[in-house]
Amino acid sequence: MTKWVSILEILRFSLVGGLSFLFDFLTLIICKQYVIPPMNGFGLYFATSMGLIITELGMYLGVRIFMLNYLFAKVLVTGVVLFWNSTIRKIFIFNTAEVTW
Repeated sequence: MTKWVSILEILRFSLVGGLSFLFDFLTLIICKQYVIPPMNGFGLYFATSMGLIITELGMYLGVRIFMLNYLFAKVLVTGVVLFWNSTIRKIFIFNTAEVTW
């Protein structure tokens, strides 16, 4: 795989991830302000993927344990989940044993 293909792959992944993060972030704000608290049973019910489990656990730890602002915690957790998702997808979807950045 050439360097340019790898860069394009990261850019595409970042674009999709960025749009997903924007939607997720806005949903968090709306739910926190108007609908449900972040660690409601709704989140646990849909915790079927590892990324969502990491998000829920990270938000719990960040907000409840470390007393961070929920928006700041969301940004930190999103970075961790981005790294997790891109690494796992690179290994399992692209059948690559080594992860190069």
